[in-house]
Amino acid sequence: MKPHVIRASAGTGKTYRLSLEFINLMLKYRIDFEEIVVITFTKKATAEIRERIFTQLKNITCGNEEGKQITSNFRKTINNDIKFTEDELTFLNKIYQKMLINKSSVHISTIDSFINTIFSGIIAPYHNISDFKIDNNINSEILPEIYDHILTGNRIGIFSDIFIQTKRRNLKSFERFILEVIEKRWLFEFIDLSDFDENTINTEKDRSWLKFETELRNFLQLLQAEILQKGEAPSKLFNKDFKKSLASVTKKLDSSPQDISTI
Repeated sequence: MKPHVIRASAGTGKTYRLSLEFINLMLKYRIDFEEIVVITFTKKATAEIRERIFTQLKNITCGNEEGKQITSNFRKTINNDIKFTEDELTFLNKIYQKMLINKSSVHISTIDSFINTIFSGIIAPYHNISDFKIDNNINSEILPEIYDHILTGNRIGIFSDIFIQTKRRNLKSFERFILEVIEKRWLFEFIDLSDFDENTINTEKDRSWLKFETELRNFLQLLQAEILQKGEAPSKLFNKDFKKSLASVTKKLDSSPQDISTI
């Protein structure tokens, strides 16, 4: 069986997908539910996955409308080779009835709980450890030692590919966002982000661009009038008056950065 990686953000249907993958394993390989281990991060997630698996199996084996929708989605997104024939439905129903009687045998747990089960069931008896407890604060003491061990000597080469790939993946995922921020950085000067609504971004873009054009035209008109009034070459004015004004603004910002409205 090839591994599958499912990447999805919150609220996109991970629990729904995982429950169907659980059913797929049983149907595809004709294995018992006790041979499948589901590991997640939180107790809340384990409860949600467990409930969804039982609900999916109930609807599929009952053959109600929701069950038909589930089987349709299953064949489209999980495994089109599963036809939900009478034989397959009989197998699922048998498994489902067994699961209802042995709910504690459905192996869905957190990572911590799974590791604790292995330790208490295998490692502790092997080393004759009869009493132990989990110290969550030990991480602050052990992790620095682990990092130091990894980063010293020639060991960094072993893990360098992992670190590089992780960095690339994270940067790549933000590349488009960063480029858009850079390309549209002028927008931040004209948009009030305190009451920003994503649905109106196009309207805000148009409005901001019009404001930018208006301000630029006003500035150019004032600049043209100043040049005509002075009667000097534009290069002279820029080298003299413009630099002087800019220096004045910069000095005022340095002395009173909290009050820009007076400039």
